[in-house]
Amino acid sequence: MKNPVVGGEDEDGDTVIAVAEFETTKYAKSNRCLFCFFFPWGPISNLCCLPYWCTMKYQSVLQCWLTPRALKIRSGFINIEHKTIPLDKIQDLNVYSGCIDRSYGTLVLKVQTAGAGSEQTGGAEGVLPGIKNVHEFRKFVLEARNEYMAGTGRTAPMSSNNAEQHAAGSSSALGSDRACSALEDIRSDIKRLVSLTEGRGSA
Repeated sequence: MKNPVVGGEDEDGDTVIAVAEFETTKYAKSNRCLFCFFFPWGPISNLCCLPYWCTMKYQSVLQCWLTPRALKIRSGFINIEHKTIPLDKIQDLNVYSGCIDRSYGTLVLKVQTAGAGSEQTGGAEGVLPGIKNVHEFRKFVLEARNEYMAGTGRTAPMSSNNAEQHAAGSSSALGSDRACSALEDIRSDIKRLVSLTEGRGSA
């Protein structure tokens, strides 16, 4: 499994322009606290460190990186899931924090898309718990999305309209070159005619 590095390429050959980092230990502690609060048998599991270990393991393998075309998420340590979310499908990135999350200084980023996510993720296409510098990462992703949709991104897609405009521009440039060449030929012919006329007049 290849770890994404900024400036490198991922397994799909796409350029990585940003990589998210996660608060593994802090989020694991907040999750253990939440688990013990809601479940009466939580303290027993807490003594066994089961919730803490599971969260630590999940967070340690959780990866998220941004390419010029998509936001990619790899998660799971038992069942591994690799999800690709096209930038033009992202509607918003919601930052969520519960009372326990705030007490530990952790935040959750939820990726909202045009297609609804599963009920387990609260309708979000992707959930990134315990992400560091969440507001900066959110801003960076939204800017990349806007650039991609505006056609100014690093590998912005060429729509059918852009393709037609490109073809029309090429044809126009070719037509201009041909017109200039024809004018040069006409000017040369006129010069020759003038020279012949002057020669006959002097004779």
